[in-house]
Amino acid sequence: MRSVTDNELMPCLASLVGPSRVFLAKHWDQAPWVSTGPPDRFDGLFSLAELDRILSMGALRGTWLKIVRHGAKVPPRFFTRNTWTFGSQDTEAVPDCRRIADLVAKGCTIQAQEVDRVSAPLAQLCASLETELSHRAWANAFLTPPQEQGLNVHSDKCGVIAMQIQGTKKWDIYQRRHATPRQVPISLDPGEQPVLSAVLSQGDAIYVPPGYAHDVKSLDEPSLHLSIGFAHAMLTDFLQEAVEWCAESAGLNVSLGPAFSHDTPEAVEQIRNASLEFSRVLQDDVRMAEAFSAFCSAWAGKRRYDDRGHLSDLF
Repeated sequence: MRSVTDNELMPCLASLVGPSRVFLAKHWDQAPWVSTGPPDRFDGLFSLAELDRILSMGALRGTWLKIVRHGAKVPPRFFTRNTWTFGSQDTEAVPDCRRIADLVAKGCTIQAQEVDRVSAPLAQLCASLETELSHRAWANAFLTPPQEQGLNVHSDKCGVIAMQIQGTKKWDIYQRRHATPRQVPISLDPGEQPVLSAVLSQGDAIYVPPGYAHDVKSLDEPSLHLSIGFAHAMLTDFLQEAVEWCAESAGLNVSLGPAFSHDTPEAVEQIRNASLEFSRVLQDDVRMAEAFSAFCSAWAGKRRYDDRGHLSDLF
């Protein structure tokens, strides 16, 4: 029987980081990783012209579009304009491409969030990564002028694969911080050295696990890179779903006793007994498998993308 190669195992992931078996065993959620590639590696995926097109169409608005420099956000009123909405006298703010270009010329970075919503190639990429990894994936685009920096040193709650589309960018990755509920700026310790430093050229990619602080700067030419973020399914997600799944059979779907907030002995005993019963459910192989199957189905149902549309099947 023909063996399954790394690329055949997870071909989409392998196209970004190299052999998927090595990456998943040694780096996923564990350690940073750099994957070098030819300059045409990401051709057809995204480009400066595509970002220009998306902005000119007004497809990115609200929180999807940010303009930043050294961690400071430019208020939207400085890079948007009001336009009429269809069939109404109301107006809405859309990107003002001329003002955005002026801000970039002055050193600002465009942070276009969730561009996979408006780009077919990126939607397909994220859909394939979600299928292979079971974790949610989305794409952000960053355009930075030469010798500039959009965000200061920070860490993210999600893992990131950054792909250099155009130009060069220097990445300094520092030690992992405690998990945070959102993206937060980081103050480096005096004398702290990076655990990994790399200059990414067109066609290269870097993986930054959740919590690793990173400092990113463009070099002598404009830089455009894509950042694929991953929202990990957590063990707590499964446990919460499992509680709902076995609520009836484990006796969990009952009211707490009166005055439970006063830490009464009856309430403590009730919670202890319910916890023991829930633990017995999870130790039963058959019921555990059923609970896990239910969780996987529920998680898959939350995916952003279907495998394909179905309207064409009607005609």
